[in-house]
Amino acid sequence: MKRPLVASLVAAGVFAVGGMALAGTTQFRSHLTTENEIPAPINVVGTPEATLKLKLAPDGESMRYDLKITAPIHNVLMAHLHLETMANHTGPPVVWLYPFGASAPQLIPGETFGHLATGVITEADLVGPLAGNWEGFLDAIDEGLVYANVHTTANVPGEIRDQVHLHPGD
Repeated sequence: MKRPLVASLVAAGVFAVGGMALAGTTQFRSHLTTENEIPAPINVVGTPEATLKLKLAPDGESMRYDLKITAPIHNVLMAHLHLETMANHTGPPVVWLYPFGASAPQLIPGETFGHLATGVITEADLVGPLAGNWEGFLDAIDEGLVYANVHTTANVPGEIRDQVHLHPGD
C-alpha cells in the first residue's frame, strides 16, 4: 500500500520539510477552532480552541497524542480523529481521543481548559472504516483526510475542528 510521505519519513529518520532538515519522530498538529467546524456550531460560549500534537513512533507502528484545550470550552462530550472522505464535509470517527478507547461519550460538565487527553494510538485503537487498518490510517493522514474534532452538549456533531497537518517539530 502506498504511503510515500509517512513511509519515507519513518524509513529515513531524517527528512526535509520546507528546506529544513529534521531528525527523529514525525510530528503532526491541529489547531482546532469553531471557524473550521462543519456544520457551523451554535450556542458557543466564548471562543474555544485546542491544540492536538501527534508524534509517530520511529518504527511507524504507534502514535502518541496530546490534546490540550487552549481557550475554554464547555460541556465536552468526546473528541475523535475523523476520516474525511470528501473535502469540507464531515466523516466518521476513526480514533477516540476522549474518552480514550471508548465507544460512548463521557460528559465533563462546565468549563474545560488545559489538558483534555493524552495517549498512544495503535492499530487496535482504530474504529469505523479504518478499524484494523494502520496502513490505511497513515495513508489518510498523508493524504490530508484526517481531522480532529471536539464535541460538546451544545454541538454534538462538533464544536471545534482542524485537519491534521505535518509539523516540523519543536
